[in-house]
Amino acid sequence: MVAGKVLVENGRLLNHDVQQLIDYVNHAAPALFVRREQWLNRTGGGKNSLHQP
Repeated sequence: MVAGKVLVENGRLLNHDVQQLIDYVNHAAPALFVRREQWLNRTGGGKNSLHQP
């Protein structure tokens, strides 16, 4: 589901252009990584039991 729309059913892409989806994700991803980095800096890194230095 992307933006409230079901895109895949039983492993098949429904009514969408794959390139349009790739473009959408490529546009959104950089901002998401910036937000993640800000959160990690603000919270001290978000370490958990899976994090091994």
